Amino acid sequence: MKFQRTLTVLTILWINALLSFTLNAQDFAVRLSITDGVDDPALKWQMEANASLVLTTLNESALIGKLLKLPASAITEDGRKSIQAKWATSARYCPQSTIREKGLLRVTGTYQIRNIPMKIWEDNDEEQQYWIFNFTKDGKIDEVLVPYIQINPIDFIAESANVEEERNIKIIEEFLERFRTYYEEKKISELDKVFSDNALIITGKEIKTGYYSEQSKKFVETKKIEYRTQTKKEYLDRLKSVFTANKWIKVQFNLIDIHKHPKYDDMYGVVVEQGWSSSTGYKDVGYLFLLVDFRNKSYPIVQVRTWEPKSNEELLPESEKLNASYYNLDSPNY
Repeated sequence: MKFQRTLTVLTILWINALLSFTLNAQDFAVRLSITDGVDDPALKWQMEANASLVLTTLNESALIGKLLKLPASAITEDGRKSIQAKWATSARYCPQSTIREKGLLRVTGTYQIRNIPMKIWEDNDEEQQYWIFNFTKDGKIDEVLVPYIQINPIDFIAESANVEEERNIKIIEEFLERFRTYYEEKKISELDKVFSDNALIITGKEIKTGYYSEQSKKFVETKKIEYRTQTKKEYLDRLKSVFTANKWIKVQFNLIDIHKHPKYDDMYGVVVEQGWSSSTGYKDVGYLFLLVDFRNKSYPIVQVRTWEPKSNEELLPESEKLNASYYNLDSPNY
């Protein structure tokens, strides 16, 4: 009798759990629809189906703790690794059940879907981020990126821009998305490929200092900026230590400004407002400058990387300000 009572209780609990899952399963499901941009009906359907399946799988895993097993029919091995790298720091889920976006043709001839809303499961108060899905020619997800900002290429192209310039802008957009993502995913091997062996790298770090004021009878906190000129090897070696010391790193890009070099057609200067934060508590906001060499369109490389702080710029003594020539595309440093 006792066994029967126990079995009945377990059965009721199991049924309740099943009903709960059935009722909530609809909440996990995500339907992505491509509104425009993909002319091939079969490819469009395949992209929609694969994206919907992957997003639904992510939701099931994040929201009910189900083991994340991405379907091989919908995503390539590279795409799976791209998501797993993000998942390693925290589970992500899509808060919208329906997504309607255009398909964007990439330089490679394949397609991209942007503006896919995602949130971190452990922190519902965190700002929503947006993912980008890059697809193969047969509609599988091949890469997942987190955009630095939603950019309209028209903002950076003069009215007289030709097809080649428009193509370069698209390359720059994707390059910056990957560049930022490599830091968050701690991909030293990819950053090694991005930087020229002879790259000029100047890093900056805010160091809190202070002094005791006799007048106010209290400690006054100030900030000092530490700049470092490093070789590629020195920079990457130090970056490895930073990656090891931090569970997660978040990099945000805003206020992008792109300029073509006045003398060299395949050189572009890119200035972004960069926000950096990490699990150890370090945060800063500054201006990142990249001189990007696009002579090889498939493998653009960074020739120059410099940084200087955004905060208290006008208060910094001249000795602590980065030489303005680094931000001048006419400078002989380039």
